[in-house]
Amino acid sequence: MGRGSRRNNLGGIGRKALAAALLATTVVAAGGEASPPAQAQAMTYSVPAGPLNRALAVFGSQSGTQISYEASIVRSKSSRGVDGAVTREQAIAQLLQGTGLSYSFTDATSVVISTPMSSGRTFPDDGSTRLETITIKGQQESAFGHVDGFVASRGSSGTKTDTPLIETPQTVNVITSDQIKAQNSKTLGESVQYTPGVVVQQGFNRTDDPFMIRGYDVRTNPGVMYRDGLKVPLPHYSVVAEPYGLERVEILKGPASVLYGQAAAGGVVNTISKRPTKETFREVNTTFGSNAHKQVSADVGGALDDEGVWSYRLTGLARDSGTMIDRIPDDRFYLAPSLTFAPSAETELTILGSFMRNETINNAGYPFSGTVAENPNGRIPSDLFTGEPDWSKWQQNVGTIGYQFSHRFAETWKFQQNVIAGKSSTDIHHIYPWSWVAGSNQSLLERGAYTRQDDAWGVTIDNNLSTEFSTLGLEHGLLFGFDYTKASLERRQAAGYNNLAPLNPFDPVYGSPVVIPGALNTHTVEDRSQLGLYLQDQIKLDNWVLLLGGRYDIARQDTTNRLTGTVTEMDDTAFTGRVGLVYLFDNGLAPYASYSTSFQPQSGTDRFGNTFDPTTGEQLEAGIKYQPAGWNSFLTLSAFEITRQNLLTTDLANPAFNIQQGEVRSRGIEVSAVAELNDNWNLVASYTYTDAEVTRSNGADLGRVPAAVPEHMASLWLDYTVGSGPLEGLKAGGGIRYMGETRDTTNVYRVPDFTLVDAAISYDFGIKNEDLKGLSLSVSAKNLFDKDYVSSCTYACFYGDRRSVFGTLSYKW
Repeated sequence: MGRGSRRNNLGGIGRKALAAALLATTVVAAGGEASPPAQAQAMTYSVPAGPLNRALAVFGSQSGTQISYEASIVRSKSSRGVDGAVTREQAIAQLLQGTGLSYSFTDATSVVISTPMSSGRTFPDDGSTRLETITIKGQQESAFGHVDGFVASRGSSGTKTDTPLIETPQTVNVITSDQIKAQNSKTLGESVQYTPGVVVQQGFNRTDDPFMIRGYDVRTNPGVMYRDGLKVPLPHYSVVAEPYGLERVEILKGPASVLYGQAAAGGVVNTISKRPTKETFREVNTTFGSNAHKQVSADVGGALDDEGVWSYRLTGLARDSGTMIDRIPDDRFYLAPSLTFAPSAETELTILGSFMRNETINNAGYPFSGTVAENPNGRIPSDLFTGEPDWSKWQQNVGTIGYQFSHRFAETWKFQQNVIAGKSSTDIHHIYPWSWVAGSNQSLLERGAYTRQDDAWGVTIDNNLSTEFSTLGLEHGLLFGFDYTKASLERRQAAGYNNLAPLNPFDPVYGSPVVIPGALNTHTVEDRSQLGLYLQDQIKLDNWVLLLGGRYDIARQDTTNRLTGTVTEMDDTAFTGRVGLVYLFDNGLAPYASYSTSFQPQSGTDRFGNTFDPTTGEQLEAGIKYQPAGWNSFLTLSAFEITRQNLLTTDLANPAFNIQQGEVRSRGIEVSAVAELNDNWNLVASYTYTDAEVTRSNGADLGRVPAAVPEHMASLWLDYTVGSGPLEGLKAGGGIRYMGETRDTTNVYRVPDFTLVDAAISYDFGIKNEDLKGLSLSVSAKNLFDKDYVSSCTYACFYGDRRSVFGTLSYKW
């Protein structure tokens, strides 16, 4: 049989050859059985050149093809790859070109690869030892599932649908679980440190995830974070994410109200939970490290029945740890069970739950004098604890439960209903420094304290219908639906000023009694709701992709002051939209441009007693995305301008009140690259230039740079896996992060730029020793050279994390 030829049946291979093939490598891809015509349908492939076994695995994943072959016949062979729109048969022929191998389709989506010598012959049945066989299982990439490696090609955050990133006319950065693991990220902030345009605002912090994206703080209420495409209906400090429980993190840059309703102008952080798979897996880890860090974690799952109708996953960890600041713990218990019921290819229900208990202490920061400005007594130590050891605390319990349901009907229609409900309770004893004691020569800090109990609950539900159809030569992907969020926060607080002894930060002495007033000074209940109706159309014509979207929201907030009995009501409506255009060149280049808007309600009244309108945001973005043929990579170059309007500023007619005449503008350039340079090298690189400014104000902040926004930031991560030789199984990597100079809120102080180095190394013992299969050891270091630096200054200054080293012993089976 000639190279690249196709056989119409299995007669030439023989019954025993098929039996041997069943023991051979199998690449299984999502898509299930297809009708024979699918064999002749053209699809767009991007399979890089390289080892043949890898090329076949990628092809199987992209096409949904089951491929069977004897492992030995592909060993040491290479493929030229395939790129472009071709049929399944043309693609497999190109992959095998020059290898001397033949192929035979058993049905429209299954193919057996063989050598010409084995055609028409049987494999030996004389009791001789068979050659080594391997099994590779690959699935077509899903925006909600695992990605092998660092390079994701699909996402859901930009469209609420499973869409190729290259077809989304807005920047979406994806951090996969493999990247999180390789960099050993212990917090969500660490997970995004190599992402362009994202700043962890307050340096060392364990009570929330205070992100800034493209110059804007993304914390909003209810919910700063999104989980599995839904707004978590809890306060921002109640949605701290556990990286070990995530499959990926997606960051949509710029206004996104067209999809999610009230949202920050800078963008949306969407965390995708680990969820059940039909493949059985088990993993347990033990970790020890800096600051007496001790942790155990486990992740197990698989099918519960032979048919795979039921599958489960259970992820959890327990941690007992200190931190870089004396007397601040970082203790956590986390458990996330999930269950999937998939009775058919058309219907699936996944139930997702989580419980987290955190015990830490809030870090209120330090004065400018002694951190970024000179202090006659020297520099304030970065490990200084400003609270009281026997009094300060932050104890929090957070539970969520929800489900994601989908049903496909009438061939082209799909209904989805996604729900998340949450409840949190946070008990806080907080001490904060607020000024130098007069006459102390900046050696004694006045301190205030308060107790606070926050109880919150909420629910978010999203319903949508999607369909695909063609008309007048245009292909449409239509999505329309509505979502609803209801959330409530009750806050009880008792506070005082100078109600404990001052602290000498250069020679601290603890043990001061803390006097808290017997009566509450704050007791409020905030009830918020949001109802949104949205419509989106993804239109394709040849290589053009046009994205159109619109949304109408009704947002309401009622705040009841339980101390006075007063109720403040706020009702807002908003229409937001987006339009974007992409052109897909055959070589993998995709220039794009988009315009999007956002809104955020804000509380308060003007001098006439009128409630304020929502702030608005708008973004113009243009750039180029690139998925080069023959190279597993994704590169993005984007230029953006975001303007946020209707901000509060002083009312010149009555300075005791505010008026909505403020404006902030942020413009810049982002470059990001994520790539598998070959089978051994991974690369993550980024650069960001940001020009942010207060462009309209009646106050002294006119012309200022917003706090904690660097003009320049850059990062680079490389890791290398030894693929052969005596060190096979060894993986080593390192990264460098640069953050440019920033300002404080008043722009009086400048925070110096800094450069940090990270490193990681791991070894898989099972590569060389079958008896140790599944056992691995990893060691990682953040801030390897232990740089003492100020991360940012806002109302106070915050040190960045000092050096931390962790070792993890893992076992998989």
